[in-house]
Amino acid sequence: MPFAYVFLAMSRKWAIIADDFTGAGDSAVQFVSCGKPVFLLIDRYSDGITFQKHETVVINTDTRFLDGKDAYRKVASATRMLYELGYRAFFKKIDSTLRGNIAEEIAAVMDAGGFRFVIVAPAAPRNRRTVINGVCLIDGVPLTDTSIGRDPFNPVNIGRISEFLQIRFPGAVEELFLSDIRSGSSLLRSKIEDGLARGIRVFIADAETMEDLKIISNMQTMPGILFAGSSGLAEAIADGKKCSTAVRHDFPRKAVLFVIGSLTEKTIRQCNRLLEVETVEELVVDTSRALNDPSDEITRIMEHLNSLQRNCPLLLRTDHILRGRNGSAIDKNVGLQISQFMGSLARVIAQECSIKLIIASGGDTAARIIETLDTDCIRFVDEIIPGIPYGYFKSNALGRKIYYVSKSGGFGDEDAMVECLRIVSPLMKTLGRSKNEIF
Repeated sequence: MPFAYVFLAMSRKWAIIADDFTGAGDSAVQFVSCGKPVFLLIDRYSDGITFQKHETVVINTDTRFLDGKDAYRKVASATRMLYELGYRAFFKKIDSTLRGNIAEEIAAVMDAGGFRFVIVAPAAPRNRRTVINGVCLIDGVPLTDTSIGRDPFNPVNIGRISEFLQIRFPGAVEELFLSDIRSGSSLLRSKIEDGLARGIRVFIADAETMEDLKIISNMQTMPGILFAGSSGLAEAIADGKKCSTAVRHDFPRKAVLFVIGSLTEKTIRQCNRLLEVETVEELVVDTSRALNDPSDEITRIMEHLNSLQRNCPLLLRTDHILRGRNGSAIDKNVGLQISQFMGSLARVIAQECSIKLIIASGGDTAARIIETLDTDCIRFVDEIIPGIPYGYFKSNALGRKIYYVSKSGGFGDEDAMVECLRIVSPLMKTLGRSKNEIF
């Protein structure tokens, strides 16, 4: 395959490759244009006709928890397919907290797409994720000292980005500090060109503000460039394209289902806050029973649900026993089984309770819900709040449209779930008039 030395600013067709569902959504929504949603294709790599119809497409390779070699092969295959369909402008979505097979997946896109070099900028300033002196920070605290660093499924014990990438690109990694970024586009370009002349292929960029990321995005006219970053860099690259459509839907509260698969401390606080300030029915999954006899646990949950006199949102979450002892990591296969169970249970509840809107937290759980509801693609149309995308799809399993919000477990303030609910289902409207309901 020839090297992809093209001017990205002149290309209208963007391809985004993410390793998990929520990451795909929060970056894809940055490329939404007026009246033109961005399409997340669900495991339909061979459906070239569907891809070719759209200016911007997204693939979730679902590779965050795979072995590095398997992740490389899957990402490389997706890249080759997109390249053959005419896409030249690529954005490799990586986690802002460095979870997943970052080095292997960046290498896969570079190799399969023939990219000369990559700028890696995982900062997401609107979500208080920054990179200073090559180190990832959350709220100004080094990543490794936060709850994300102790993630029960995918703990991160390295905060310096170069340490992830040096193994895959030995001697070819260089850091770009804030002083380099803020010297301006011309001087930054010169520094990158100097590095390329010395054999550098990976440039790791500091960023503290959206203005920093915008300067980095100005490098998109350099030939042979690949961008790798989180929603912050995606927003900077897509600047000028996005035209907010605003979430105008007014859902009946009893038609809203929260499905929480994330075990982060932040998500637990968000759930507790939702229960504290809103009238919500909580359904707690017994994880031991779900693992040993999933059918029996679904029956138990549904019997409890049917006994309720319900006219409010549902909150479905686990009992958190899976958090592990003494902060130890949880077996990923166990986590996958629980995610699959949550997806299956969400489908049953959506069917029985005429759910119209699902708000999912946790990338693997969000993906498994989509899998069990069976759809070809999701149309992302906006963000409810920064980092939390909103869209809709036709569920082949239910035979109707479902609206969908997906949130990464570590994103959002303590009131994030409360705010989402109040935006999509304002309490005053549900208590009063119903003429503006969309269903």
